[in-house]
Amino acid sequence: MFRITIVFLVLALPAVAQIPGIPTSQTPPAEEVADPLGRETPKGTILGFNLAARRNDFASAREFMQLTPGQRGGADNVAMQLNELIDRYFSEPITALSPAPSGIVNDGLPLDRERIELTIDGKSVNLELVRTTDPQAGRIWLFASETLAKVPAIYRSAEAP
Repeated sequence: MFRITIVFLVLALPAVAQIPGIPTSQTPPAEEVADPLGRETPKGTILGFNLAARRNDFASAREFMQLTPGQRGGADNVAMQLNELIDRYFSEPITALSPAPSGIVNDGLPLDRERIELTIDGKSVNLELVRTTDPQAGRIWLFASETLAKVPAIYRSAEAP
């Protein structure tokens, strides 16, 4: 008889958990943090950066850049150059960029990287975004510090006759 009572109680617990008004022990899933700058997707990062740089709002433009301590001093100039390169040489419309938080997963890059291709004088030049975790904004995409280090040289070569 004791075993039957235990079996009955075990089988009845899921039914009790479904009765309205009886609290369940499950916690609701954590809410996704929405980045106010729209950096959750590669497309959002490029668009947000482009808009900030066009307004000459370099404080905001820096928020889209993975800056090393050594890059911080020249960040505004790099942002201006990067924006001009994107405006002049981005080979596809910005609307073609990935609107998915994961980016393009089958492009041969690590999952935390996304490629933006420029075409300068018929040659392909790749810029990369990196997916990082921001304490306030969650998972976001930024222009990778390695790409930012190359921007002045790419800009000079694009300007050369």
